Formats: sequence, structure tokens, C-alpha cells
Amino acid sequence: MERKRFLGRHIALGGIFFAAFLGGCSSAKEVVFDPIPTALPPTERTDREKRSFEAYMEAGQRIEAESKHINRTTFFPRQKQESEAVVLKVWNQVTQAATSECRFDYKPQGFQTTDYPLKGWRMIGRVLAWRIERAVKAGSYDAAIAQYRIGLRFGLHLSGGDAETLSLGLGISDDCRRALLPALRKLGSGQLNRLNQVVSAALKIKPPLESTALHEAYRSRMVLSSVQQAYRESTVPSLISTLGKGLEDDLTRVSKLKASEAAAFFKDRLKEIDAYEQSLRADARLAVPKRGTDFDLGSRKFRTLRRALLSGGRAMLGIHDASIARTRLLAVYASLLAQAKSKGSVPKNLKKFPQLEIQDPYSGYPFVYRSDGREFLVYSVGIDGKDDLGETDSSFLSPDLCLEIPPK
Repeated sequence: MERKRFLGRHIALGGIFFAAFLGGCSSAKEVVFDPIPTALPPTERTDREKRSFEAYMEAGQRIEAESKHINRTTFFPRQKQESEAVVLKVWNQVTQAATSECRFDYKPQGFQTTDYPLKGWRMIGRVLAWRIERAVKAGSYDAAIAQYRIGLRFGLHLSGGDAETLSLGLGISDDCRRALLPALRKLGSGQLNRLNQVVSAALKIKPPLESTALHEAYRSRMVLSSVQQAYRESTVPSLISTLGKGLEDDLTRVSKLKASEAAAFFKDRLKEIDAYEQSLRADARLAVPKRGTDFDLGSRKFRTLRRALLSGGRAMLGIHDASIARTRLLAVYASLLAQAKSKGSVPKNLKKFPQLEIQDPYSGYPFVYRSDGREFLVYSVGIDGKDDLGETDSSFLSPDLCLEIPPK
């Protein structure tokens, strides 16, 4: 009897300990991953702005679907003709959108993926530059200015997305400007004044760089969110195949983190992106000398992934500075040359020009202007911030940044 009581007590105690163990397991806290915001704050757009952007989307998508040369970067004459024939099918859509109000309808994109027809838009930009070149060679300067107006506005509209679309859009406007510049000294004073008006009006509709910086930060959040999702679903290998081998080592390390470590990792990365956004948006409002330093990546841990998340905006600022400096220089140069041709003289300074046209992004002050009353020189101090008396290299970029005007 005693033996039965002894065994019963042990079984009961064992049951209590087992129940306590199960209760401890069920009460253990599950690791919580903070949500990563990927939806931009809503922005209002007019019906005209919506229609214009939809026209760009439809045009780009159609070109990508119909052009057999969409992936080419160099073109033989026949390939140019065939490419232009496809673009001409959507020409009215593009020109109407470019001359109307438009606001980029941005939705955060991931790495190596996009919802936007970037290749189709790139083809439109190429065709615009080719048409300007042909008009210049034929001496059809009015037509060249009209085509440049479309190319400039189209490119500026595209710059309202993120770093990738800004690079594409400003690249298009740069190509169109370079196609026009060989004719600049040949234009009459009336044509030069019209060119100044074209550029001045386009600069007024340029999307704020700060909004593009905001979009770029949300692109980083979208990428981080995709990495977090891949970690939680154990699909990191498939994500690596999408993002590219360059991030393989860091993403593999992420996949091996314990859940609590991973939750802390993603929380820290989100804090970095928040700080990155604040820094980027602040610098987007400032001239180069007043900006902060490049975002400090600090620790080497996960450095490649963090650089991918936090570096696109800095490159974007540099692309914007060079392109907008030259676009403003073109407006000023055209007006000065028009005065030289019509009056035989140029002003002593740039005080009568709108601030929007004469501010040098690299200094925050007006462009450097030198004149003897008849001849003139106007240029940007360039990335080093120093006035080197207009000296520049074959790319017209350094040490001073100048318009890419062929020598006389």
C-alpha cells in the first residue's frame, strides 16, 4: 500500500512539473517583427496631372511591347528608323503630356524590379534627341527648339519618381540639350529669346528634389520590407536571385540570424533609413556647400546591404546638380547671346535674371559671369566650389562646369 502511495505522489509531482513546463512554453513570448512602412502618404493630383502621367505610362508600355530594338544601346540607321516609327505611334500622347501639367504617380519600387516602362521612356528620349539633331543639321532651328521643349519637359516630369527615374529623366533632358547646342550660336535673337522662355518655363514645373528624395527613402523601405518578408518565409535564396549576387553574402548572413537577432536587425535598419530620409530631404533643399556629409555607414557589418539601402540618394543629388546647373546656364546663355546679337552689348551683371535661372547649385550664389560689354563668359564653379576662371575639361565638368558648346 505504501509503495502505491509513493508511486502516486511521484506521478502527481511529475504531472505538475510537466504541466508547468508546457505552460512555460506556451507563455514564452513570440518574437515580434516591427512593420516596415512602404505606403507613401497620399498626395492629391489634378485630373490633368493624372491623365498626363497615364499617357506617359501607356506610351512607354506600348513601345516596350512593339519595339524589337528596345534593349539596344547603339543603333544603325535602319534600326533608328524602325525605333522612331514605333515611337511615332504614341507621339501625340507624349507631346500633349509633356506640354501639360503632370505629376509622377510614384509607388515604391524594389531593387532590380519596376512597375514603370523605363526602357520605353528611354526610347522616347533617344528619338527626341535624334529629331533635334536632324533639325539642327537641316538648319530647321525653330523645329529643333520645339523638339527640345518636349524633351526637356518630358525629362523633368520623369525626374519626380525616385533616384532611378530621376537619372533617366535628367539624362533625357541632357541628351536633348546636347543635341541642340551645336546650333546655339547660329540662332537669331528671337529664337534665342524663345529658347530662354522654353527653359525658364520648364524649370518652373520641375518636381521638387525633396519629393524625389522622399520617394527614394520609401524605395529603401520597400527593399528592406522584402528582405524581412523573405527572412520570415525562409525564401532568402530566391530573393538573392532577384537582387543579384552582390548582396548574396549579406543576405545569407541575415537568413542565419536567430529570430530575436533578426527582429533587432530590421529595427535598426529602419532607424537608419528614417535618419537617411531626414538627411536626404534636408540636403535636397540646399546648395552643395550647405549639405551634410555622406551618410555614415559606420560598422562594416552588413555593409554591402546597408550601402544598397542608403546610397542611391547621394548619387541622385550629384546627377541633379550637374543637369540642373547646365539647364539654368542654357537659359542665361541664350538670353545673353540674344542681347549681344540684338543690341551689340550685354549687361554688366546678372541682377535682372530670375533667381531660378542664375543660382549655381555648387555654390548657392549666382553663376560666375564675366563680360567686357560685348563678349561674355558664364559658368558654374563645379563640384570643387572654386572659381577656376571658366577652365574646364573635355567633358565640360571640371574644374568648372560649363555648357557643352562646341568651340567656335
